[in-house]
Amino acid sequence: MIKLMKTYYTYIGGAYETKSRFLREANKIGFSRRIPAKNAKSMRFGDRVVFLRWERKRAVAFAEGVINQVIMDSHTAEVASELGAEYSPGSLTCHRECGSYMIMGSYTMPEDKDIDDIIEAAMTYTEEGEVVFCMIGGKITNVYKDPIILDPSPKFTRGFIKGESGESLEYQEEGRVLAIQNYRRK
Repeated sequence: MIKLMKTYYTYIGGAYETKSRFLREANKIGFSRRIPAKNAKSMRFGDRVVFLRWERKRAVAFAEGVINQVIMDSHTAEVASELGAEYSPGSLTCHRECGSYMIMGSYTMPEDKDIDDIIEAAMTYTEEGEVVFCMIGGKITNVYKDPIILDPSPKFTRGFIKGESGESLEYQEEGRVLAIQNYRRK
């Protein structure tokens, strides 16, 4: 399927002492960032994420990846069933330098469903005023040979920054939703 893809930026923080430690982990088990689910509604499977790090008071881009996962910590089975996803059992403890969680299986989403559909369905299971979180995850697709200095540097945030431009038509792989429990921030 061909879709219009967006670019997002995210800073890699102090839990990772170096860019290479982040890349080693991300190449092994993928990347993920925990954010309020409402902030993920504009994201799509296949969107590009550029990874930034502060170096000498400026932002430096050093790698990029593609979003292919939404990681939910509650009501995953109900949401996946409602959206017609296919379940694959499995259990794995995921230890990251920034925290840990247990993967309790995954769901492959139908092609016509995307992140906004998942978030909307998840919101139907929440109490009024409750903040729902998810992790947006994916895989590293490119490590820059030479880091790219961003001038001006985007303002630091622990979430994602939507790129002003850079939308492109790209092939999109199937999206997955992972069910987790026992998420602990380090």
